[in-house]
Amino acid sequence: MSKRTFAHAVAILLGTCLFITCVAGVRADAAEEQVSKPRKGGDELLVFEDLPSVVTASRKAQPIRASSMAVSVVTADDIHYGGQTTVPEVLQFVPGVDVLEIDRNRYAAGVRGLHEFFSDRTLTLIDGRNAESPIFGGAEWLRYPLFMEDIERIEVVRGPGGAAWGPNAFNGVINVIKKKPEDALGVLVSSTVDLHGDTYSQARWAAKKDQWSWRTSAGYANRRSSDDVLRRNDFDSRDFMDGASFDGEARRKIGRDTEVSFGAGYNYQDEGGFEFVNLYLNSDLTYQTTRAFARVDHKLSEKISGYVQWSGNYSKNDLPAVQKGSTNENIAEAQVNIEAAKRHNLTIGGNVRWMDLKTEVRRASDTRLFSAPLNETVAGLFGIYRFDATDRLSFEVQGRGDRYSGTQDDWSTRAAAIFSLDEAHRHTLRVSGAKAFRSPLGGLRDTYLQRGAIPAFFPFVPPGLFAITILPNHNLKNEETWALEAGYTGQLSKHLSVRFDAFYQRYEDLIGFKVVNTVSNPFLPVDLITQQPFNGTGADAWGGELEFAYSDKRGKLSAWAAYNDFELDHPEDPIRAYRPAKVKFGFSGRAFLPHEVVLNLNFRYADVTRGDANNNYNAQVLNRLDFSVTKRLYEHYEFSLGVNDLLNASKDPVKGLGNSTFHETPGRTIYLRFQMKF
Repeated sequence: MSKRTFAHAVAILLGTCLFITCVAGVRADAAEEQVSKPRKGGDELLVFEDLPSVVTASRKAQPIRASSMAVSVVTADDIHYGGQTTVPEVLQFVPGVDVLEIDRNRYAAGVRGLHEFFSDRTLTLIDGRNAESPIFGGAEWLRYPLFMEDIERIEVVRGPGGAAWGPNAFNGVINVIKKKPEDALGVLVSSTVDLHGDTYSQARWAAKKDQWSWRTSAGYANRRSSDDVLRRNDFDSRDFMDGASFDGEARRKIGRDTEVSFGAGYNYQDEGGFEFVNLYLNSDLTYQTTRAFARVDHKLSEKISGYVQWSGNYSKNDLPAVQKGSTNENIAEAQVNIEAAKRHNLTIGGNVRWMDLKTEVRRASDTRLFSAPLNETVAGLFGIYRFDATDRLSFEVQGRGDRYSGTQDDWSTRAAAIFSLDEAHRHTLRVSGAKAFRSPLGGLRDTYLQRGAIPAFFPFVPPGLFAITILPNHNLKNEETWALEAGYTGQLSKHLSVRFDAFYQRYEDLIGFKVVNTVSNPFLPVDLITQQPFNGTGADAWGGELEFAYSDKRGKLSAWAAYNDFELDHPEDPIRAYRPAKVKFGFSGRAFLPHEVVLNLNFRYADVTRGDANNNYNAQVLNRLDFSVTKRLYEHYEFSLGVNDLLNASKDPVKGLGNSTFHETPGRTIYLRFQMKF
């Protein structure tokens, strides 16, 4: 055993022993001693039976035990006491989710793998509204107007979710749900600083008067670059960031049956540039992101309710090594929930998504949309029917059809049977089958790129030929996936719950890039390579996730393990993404001690994450241990002291898609957070 491995093992053992000792100490305390309570509005005493209803699996609230899909929930208190400062850091502790840190500003996160920064095989939502990049797809996690303390919960759905949410809910759905204004009343001021020199600050005001309620948040974040934090001179990372955000929402009730809500958020970020397809410019990046929505919820009768909604996503980005461009995205959506008869429930609806994508060509090496401006439309209709055949047996069928002007029409479906083994619904079995698809967005089908100009006077070289050329392909087909799933949810006792989910998934027509032409010449310093996206190989995936949770008024303990295997039919074919780490496991604990003290511990392990033929690089074993102590003072003040990523002074490099250079990123840091709440 190496010294490093031994040190890691000792750190895990000591941290676990310390936490167990603290929990045991709490149990031994006299009854008259004061025990810390969860924060107001918290879900700290939750077990599966008491968890808030999940909405992402079937687009409306239902108990997690009755869900037709595998769902994990991260609560507001998990986020608050965990001390993580970004959503991808939180997702590392969710079963079946793979997360890689490419640099300090770019994460690759995916449900059961197939993840990359420019990959959209896991659909990302914020309050049920699309948050994917309309050019390249994928979640730009650190560029949303989103504050960690404003998140009510994160629902992670594992498995194809296209029947409910449409294209690109391929492997799963991550839905970040923010707090309603009435659930965050008062003033909150929060500031975090760590030993890296990073700072995160937020001010929030939420109030309610008569039929109105509103919430506004503003904040600033700053991160130093990897080479600066690690004090390294052998690479220049320039992955620093300065950013400011605003987010607001208002709601008004009109009578008993109608509620109007609307909101807007804006984020501005300045970052250091990164290398992309052999081009590295010593220039900063700028991102401007605006998200807005307006929604009307109405209850027509005791058995019929629904909503209509408009949402818009707008961005202006200047990425010197990639492109300068803008996106305008507008989405109109409607949904109706009908209790058609006793035991029969129907949800129907649809949406239309308009995308206007533009790029500005400033130099020959710019990545551009070949057909820019690119105007595309996605329209879909969906229906979800649930039949409670008996008090213990239910069937749910979901179906959706989508028309995408950029590719072809396609459909998604899901059928599930949910059976309770007992009348109290404490033990529930689920079997289901699903089909979904992924439509290649404009940035994949329509990108044209040339890099590394070769002078025309070289022999046998046509004028204007470049070292690397990427051509568009307007004949790409949708990727397809089929899945078979089974699950069990059990309430073993008042405080102990368990969930197990298993799956087999088949993929077809996975998209990657292939070399369509190579020109070699002894007089040239490099080969002249032309690539193009194409529909290539298929693949099989199988595995499962197991979760245990114990919770009472003194604390919470949970543990999980996941096995996610993935094998390509033709391993030499690229798929533009990392495959899942086969083995992942973790545990979390929280103890409420006397005198308003809360201890929190999170650990996660993931083995080697494999690349593919287009990214011949494997991310090494990943583990993370976070520990924090939170103390409340005088009711309105709170201090948190914690250590994030205790086991790693630095993290191994991760090679992103299109990158030929990569570097280490900072690991272990100590942070201090101060909050005031009135």
